[in-house]
Amino acid sequence: MKALNLSPASLFHLQQLATMVKQKTGVRYAMSDPTDTLHLLRYCCRCEDAQISEIYYQFSGELEQEQRDHLTGYGLLTSDSWHASVAYRSIC
Repeated sequence: MKALNLSPASLFHLQQLATMVKQKTGVRYAMSDPTDTLHLLRYCCRCEDAQISEIYYQFSGELEQEQRDHLTGYGLLTSDSWHASVAYRSIC
């Protein structure tokens, strides 16, 4: 996976994801490693934990179209998660 050029807001949410996953599972993902980032996002996009899902939706809402397309190609972003993130931003 190539490294994504993320905005400060999306980096913030990605770090929140890494912290939340570590607290809940004990597994640490290195954000400096694109493969670890891919594994973190794969875990988070399939996770049924409400807190992790909420942060994942916030993260996905901060992505630009090219980044969304890239993650969709890896199966890490579905139209459901994108629509949920848009809905989340509209109520905030």
